[in-house]
Amino acid sequence: MRRVMLPRSAAQSSVIRSDPRSAAGPRVVAIGGGTGLPNVLRGLRGVLFADRAAEGSPEPNRDERERLVAIVTTSDDGGSSGRLRAEFNMIPPGDIRNCLAALSDNHAQIADIFQYRFGSGDGLNGHAIGNLVLAALADVTNDFAQAVEIAARVVGAWGVVLPATTELVTLVAEFADGRVLNGETAISGAGGRIARLTLLPDAPRCSPRVVDAIQRADVIVVGPGSLYTSLLPPLLVKPAAEAIQRSSAVRILVANLMTEPGETDDFSVLDHLLTIERHLGRQLFDCVIYNTM
Repeated sequence: MRRVMLPRSAAQSSVIRSDPRSAAGPRVVAIGGGTGLPNVLRGLRGVLFADRAAEGSPEPNRDERERLVAIVTTSDDGGSSGRLRAEFNMIPPGDIRNCLAALSDNHAQIADIFQYRFGSGDGLNGHAIGNLVLAALADVTNDFAQAVEIAARVVGAWGVVLPATTELVTLVAEFADGRVLNGETAISGAGGRIARLTLLPDAPRCSPRVVDAIQRADVIVVGPGSLYTSLLPPLLVKPAAEAIQRSSAVRILVANLMTEPGETDDFSVLDHLLTIERHLGRQLFDCVIYNTM
């Protein structure tokens, strides 16, 4: 594993070298979705809250939980999430659910129940219980962000999970061969080089808490994850991208271990980085972590 520093103030790198368990520890924001972000959150949770977990301390209070914030993509339209999105006009809950489970107390069996997926049953087949709980909470509160906060307390999450947007977004991909496809599922299965990815609407709203978390962060981690369907979507939310660019935090891109067939064939680590910068028209990262094995 190698870390490459990109041009920026060298003083920022001191945060990476500092002991996260000293004093209150750094504030870390992790951005992405899919299966990559939950794995990063499990690792960060173990580091940032290691002393408390070893001592058997109670769940952290809100201020302590805000040391670790996940900002999660909201563009999924497949599977259980896609069905709930279509039926209830709600932000797809699947990626949110996975992050809540990753941050949950290791002894909280409710997190395992959250991840249980029905294998049969009229109307239930394919649905994860956590998705249904989030859908119910969103319906009761009429506020998806509040629903996520309630669910976080239910599973005993050691961290905060925030949806990247407060409204539904659809991915739009323009391919090098001229095709234009809408929706994450269609884009992921299409194959071919993507020339441009945008959001519909092009300027979706995001919670002030997203911007505030980025502004307060000492470290911002993006990735690993699918370049076009997990990493770029939350970065295309303009208030979030602008806050990251202005941030004095150490901004880290964690590269994938391998390319994705049909999406990033033959991409190098540099290609991933340049694709993000080309879409955003700006440099966001201070260093890239990538595998050399």
